[in-house]
Amino acid sequence: MKGCRNAILVTSLYLALYIISPYLGISFQVTAFMFVLSPFLLIWMVLSILINGKASNKTFEEGYFYEDQPPHK
Repeated sequence: MKGCRNAILVTSLYLALYIISPYLGISFQVTAFMFVLSPFLLIWMVLSILINGKASNKTFEEGYFYEDQPPHK
């Protein structure tokens, strides 16, 4: 699970930096490069979640549509 946490944290912080980069005075070229690099970080995050994540043992047939909600009857 630690690999998932690191990937999510790095990708989220990168996104936050990308969003505020114009307000920090970062040049357009750097911001454009960050835009080009962002799909690779997103793919890395998704793959790390799919590889290292834990699947839920609850199913839709049992009435569970969300993990944190009681079953819908």
